[in-house]
Amino acid sequence: MLKQKKFLSSLQIKTSSLPDKIPLYVIKNNNKVCGVNFEAKFGINRLEIEFLNKGVNDTMVNESGEIVADLTVEIQNLIVDEVDLTTQLKTNGVYVTNDGDIENTYGFLHKNGKFTFEFICPPFLFLRNLEFLKNKQND
Repeated sequence: MLKQKKFLSSLQIKTSSLPDKIPLYVIKNNNKVCGVNFEAKFGINRLEIEFLNKGVNDTMVNESGEIVADLTVEIQNLIVDEVDLTTQLKTNGVYVTNDGDIENTYGFLHKNGKFTFEFICPPFLFLRNLEFLKNKQND
């Protein structure tokens, strides 16, 4: 039996907490719960980050209406096999809130919902295919 190549991958996530509450989120790759460091498989991978515990009172504003504290999760970068896919994640990822809204937040999760990003390993093929599709749209 042949061993399938694995691609070392890592996420950097930044969270914003309230004085008495931290954000809860789950990271999955290919429907398996993982941490910020995970192994992607050869072929198509599906990365999901689900924000779970944002409540209606978890955005604190001052008298001027400015946000002074908020419960959020922000995907700062994604590296797969030493290739930076952050820009592709932020521009091609899909964020669907629990209300059913699809938002372009570039990796900033501010409501309960799921951010999904599909990518191909090896990552150089993914980048090449995206460039090819972009060029086809411009033809």
